[in-house]
Amino acid sequence: MEKFRAVIFDFFGTLTNQNCAPEDKIIEKWKLYQRRRYNYEEIENIVCGTACPTPFNDFNRTEYFNTLIEMLDLPQNDKTYDNLYEITKSDIEGERLIEGALEIVEYAKGKCEKLGMISDLPNPDYDLSTKWGFADRFNFRHLSYDPDWINNGDYERPLKPDYGVFKRTLHELGTTVEHTLMIGNSLHSDIEPARELGMRAILVDYHNKYPNDKDKINSLEELKKIL
Repeated sequence: MEKFRAVIFDFFGTLTNQNCAPEDKIIEKWKLYQRRRYNYEEIENIVCGTACPTPFNDFNRTEYFNTLIEMLDLPQNDKTYDNLYEITKSDIEGERLIEGALEIVEYAKGKCEKLGMISDLPNPDYDLSTKWGFADRFNFRHLSYDPDWINNGDYERPLKPDYGVFKRTLHELGTTVEHTLMIGNSLHSDIEPARELGMRAILVDYHNKYPNDKDKINSLEELKKIL
């Protein structure tokens, strides 16, 4: 059995049921693919890569929505603002933890020196690990809206799968690729970049979308055998 000094978890879709995907709902609501020649990564960079200070008060929230409206060229009126608010509210209210997720986080915490999280979040309202009371289990959490990261980061894009996101998390945890395990549900965003950097990365494949991947699990419970 391998010995890992650190485990890094993805959040949405790995520890949760992944209801949160505001960029998808924004694209559908305003038909962005038809109206403008945006690609998905450009839209995601704006929605989840806009710097947001905490605490996230009404003023900051208004600034965030106004930034989306301007950068995505959405109609500049109160209805657009209200629609964005409803999209985010619905996202957050509909998100749920995967059964057994907290138990696995606690188990990993007991087995390894450091625990990390990498999550592409639109804004601090989506910081559900804090709202649900277990953010303190992690020694470091890379949250994509972090102003320090957005303003000073060395990256090509502010979100996964950019290598800079993973390197920053490894640095903050004080660990190396050889002694770190990455856990995520996205082959493109979580697993492939981690593997390319030299980490062992376990794909959490709840719906058996990737039957040919040789290093995957179908439930979080299976992590106990690996750790």
